[in-house]
Amino acid sequence: MIKRIIRWEVNGTQYAWGYIFEGYGWSFTDYAALVKEAKRDFPRLLDDDIIVNRVTKSADMKGFKAISFRLEPAESHSNYEIWDRQDFELA
Repeated sequence: MIKRIIRWEVNGTQYAWGYIFEGYGWSFTDYAALVKEAKRDFPRLLDDDIIVNRVTKSADMKGFKAISFRLEPAESHSNYEIWDRQDFELA
């Protein structure tokens, strides 16, 4: 399981999104486990805050299942890598 927070700034406004990636597959059970993990890490998240994705372009994660969720710009978690760029595309 790969966990990332990506932060960036545009015209003085800061943004942050959280991502959880995990292997191949496309079952509801797999995605439910990712959602459960995100809610455990960020208890304020609701189902409506979480977007279900699949990685469509990446050097090392193409085809992985993924979830994404908006975070407060300064929000962090010790189990998440902090990045300032996105090296993947989602669908």
